[in-house]
Amino acid sequence: MDAFFITIDHKGNERQYEVQPALVGYTAHFYVYVDEVRITFEPDEENNLRVIVPPEYKHPDVPLLQKIAAGIEKWL
Repeated sequence: MDAFFITIDHKGNERQYEVQPALVGYTAHFYVYVDEVRITFEPDEENNLRVIVPPEYKHPDVPLLQKIAAGIEKWL
């Protein structure tokens, strides 16, 4: 799977994020770096994307992560 870019408008700023798809077993994962921290997006039981935030990302910007998930879902 090839990487792709999504453009997100958040708090008046437009930024591009590189999305790196990967297969983990039979599940598609999508990796995005936000503030130099790798965030994982994966489908849940209802096939909606959920976010896995690593512990080092102390104060995640939830609305931004929701917009990134929506951008990935549009690509799908």
